[in-house]
Amino acid sequence: MSRPIPAFYCCYLLRSLVRPSSLYIGSTPEPRRRLAQHNGESKGGACRTGKAHLQPWEMCCIVQGFPSRISALQFEWAWQHPHLTKRITTSLRQEMGECAKQKRPGYSLNERLRSLRLLLHSPAFSRWPLTLRFFSVSVDKAWNEMCKKNQISLPTEIEILYDPRISEPEDPEAALREDEGEKVELTSTGKVKKVRTRKYAANGEGGIQALDTSYWPLEMYHQKTVELLEKPRKRKCVICSKKTEKEKAVGCYHDCEMVAHLSCLAEQMLKQEGEGHVVPVKGWCPECRGELKWSTIAGEFSLRTRMKSEEEEKKMAKAKTKAGMTAAAAAGTAGTDVVLVEATESEGELEMYSRLDMGDIPEGMEEEAERSLFALDDSDMESLRDGVGRLES
Repeated sequence: MSRPIPAFYCCYLLRSLVRPSSLYIGSTPEPRRRLAQHNGESKGGACRTGKAHLQPWEMCCIVQGFPSRISALQFEWAWQHPHLTKRITTSLRQEMGECAKQKRPGYSLNERLRSLRLLLHSPAFSRWPLTLRFFSVSVDKAWNEMCKKNQISLPTEIEILYDPRISEPEDPEAALREDEGEKVELTSTGKVKKVRTRKYAANGEGGIQALDTSYWPLEMYHQKTVELLEKPRKRKCVICSKKTEKEKAVGCYHDCEMVAHLSCLAEQMLKQEGEGHVVPVKGWCPECRGELKWSTIAGEFSLRTRMKSEEEEKKMAKAKTKAGMTAAAAAGTAGTDVVLVEATESEGELEMYSRLDMGDIPEGMEEEAERSLFALDDSDMESLRDGVGRLES
């Protein structure tokens, strides 16, 4: 079973409060924890940010909304190496008023923001459900001045937010220590439950400390869809009028009971956009005519169909333990020392991957990449290809 689209994943720009000219670009699903690691308040961090004379660091801005870890790493690498990535073409540079020659950029704040602007305008990222969020007043001002000077705004699909810190929690020290947070998991019956987990909990109002990195924004929509699809009466797709299966159906997150096949709704949204793309961005509900964002539809669908139940998690853990013990016993008889390492995604592993050329999808793999990012299987992609073919003809 594939993993669901992550609740939160972002690329971030750090700036040293001691030496503001020192900047760092990274990616993480937990920005509060990651910032604490960079500042030496928690184990982890990076070699560059671990230098005491540069700490503390502030998280100036983030780009959030990546549909997978790999997509965030692709963006991170491209942001770190704008002179090498194929996602920033010569024609795009000329269109944006930049130098056509791809030379290694400087490391100043303005250079990093210019590279970010180019990436957000590139065809590879401009249709993704991304949000650019600023936490720093000075960085937000620098961005606005740059955009005003060039008179070029971001694509309408990308949202820009200014999110400064407004208020602190009643207990300020609680924000600096590891606290009990909450995440969302599905039970075997498809219901959502809260699970206690060790993490830096959201606190106060505004800023990185108050970011919601959980699935809770999808909770009401998810509960509504589960209840709608579990009703005893047979549901038909509102678009093709054929019977729907829970594993292939989606609903509307507005106040209506629309049910449709994922592929049918995607094809209709592509027709509404009328530009021959493979994955839609937004469209309208065929029943209530409310605006629908594909990222929200795909997010709920992947959460409902890909999230493992409690029983599945226990079976997998038991199987891993049994396999590990078998391997250890076999290696022990051969006189070999075996170290069992828990298979977790550490930030160190993310940094290792970020050094690779993850900024470019290999030629011929674009469709497969889009499919993996947006919860589409082979049958869905076949339907979309047929729909796009009909649109083009």
